[in-house]
Amino acid sequence: GKYLKMTSAKYKKMMKYKPNDNICKKKQQLHNMTWDLYLMKQYFKLWVEKNKSQEFIFASDDKTFNKMLRKSINIQRSQDFKYFRNTLDSTDYKNLISLLSNEHMETDRLYKSPKWTKEYRNNLIRDYEKDILI
Repeated sequence: GKYLKMTSAKYKKMMKYKPNDNICKKKQQLHNMTWDLYLMKQYFKLWVEKNKSQEFIFASDDKTFNKMLRKSINIQRSQDFKYFRNTLDSTDYKNLISLLSNEHMETDRLYKSPKWTKEYRNNLIRDYEKDILI
């Protein structure tokens, strides 16, 4: 599949990842980014599943996390990805729109299928960590 190339200077703070750091530091950085994505996912899960009598709040002093969450909220409300137009360079923005269009959707995804085993997931993690950490 296609991936967004995170090459722009705009990503320096967002990625929280420095390719030249040692492996231990890279793992901490990856853990932090993964945790940010998990928190965003939880925020939207709570938002979608909450009833009218429920309220919740997320607080963070991470400026980049807050900025991305606010952009994501705007996208959710408007159903328009224009909020990333000024954040991503033009090629990345076009790739994002292309990835999200129906013409690129895969019908044979493994997630939540019988093929999505613990071993399969662990192999993916190992392969990605090998690519990123080395």
